[in-house]
Amino acid sequence: MLVAGTILPHGPRTVAAALRAAGLGAAPGFCGLFAELLRVFVPSGPPFVVGLDETLEHRWGCRIAARGIYRDPVRSSRGHFVKAGGLRRFSLMLLAPVPWAGRVWALPVLTALTPSERDARERGVRHKELTDWARQALLQLANWLPGRRIVAVADRSYVALELLHAVRWVLVRDPAGAFDPQALLCTDLGAEPVEILGWSVRRWSVEVTFAEARRHLGMAAQRQWSDAAVAGTTPALLGLFSLVAPRAFDLHARGALPHRRMAWYPKEEPTFGDALAAVRRSLWAEAARFPASPRAADREEGPRSVLDRLTDMACLAA
Repeated sequence: MLVAGTILPHGPRTVAAALRAAGLGAAPGFCGLFAELLRVFVPSGPPFVVGLDETLEHRWGCRIAARGIYRDPVRSSRGHFVKAGGLRRFSLMLLAPVPWAGRVWALPVLTALTPSERDARERGVRHKELTDWARQALLQLANWLPGRRIVAVADRSYVALELLHAVRWVLVRDPAGAFDPQALLCTDLGAEPVEILGWSVRRWSVEVTFAEARRHLGMAAQRQWSDAAVAGTTPALLGLFSLVAPRAFDLHARGALPHRRMAWYPKEEPTFGDALAAVRRSLWAEAARFPASPRAADREEGPRSVLDRLTDMACLAA
């Protein structure tokens, strides 16, 4: 469909032009990934809980226009503040419990490059703060989900007057004094403090998604310098993370989602790496369904167990 839709149009090869050429210009629900995540993980009833966060890609080069100098959250600590140059990405992620994984997964729904203040100044446009990106993303999400209950949780980077006037905040204190008081934000003004705290705990899975995308999908390892590639590649990789989840969900329903366990590592639930390996295995199995060549009389086939073991190693190689 995409090949035909790309070849047939005249003029710019945009996604909209491809959909029109493929006869899907009038399809009202062609939202792809977002609709699939709704179908699988958020059926009607539960609130749509999302996390707002950003990540820093360490990139250098004078031709990367959107690069800026930001606080490095990975290298900084309470007593040590580290700045680093790179690209900052804002991401809105669905925070949904995954039954077969035994925890909440953060599934990217909308990711955008947030250009630096220097880049905005050089291009003569208004610089958008993180709170501006967050407000715009939440309004877009509300437009996509009319009538649905939406809850957004974020860290202290989004504690600003621009957002506090339209959301409820909760101050959490530890009676034992083990950690400092923290402010939690929530877009549901009628939520109870305990609910807000439970939703906020889900936000930690956002950092797991960023780490898994770097480890398994090559995020932050790109070396492009053109504006279009810099803006689009990372959102595509984070979208790929979300695409793996519903496919793995269907595989688990068919009993085809194994996970690697060792005698010294009693892992009970599949991880994203296991899910990615299972999806790869299923795609390779589909691609291998071609007419086979006639068997040679003098050829001996190896044991099936050896082929399965090699296939398993290849699936997990990345």
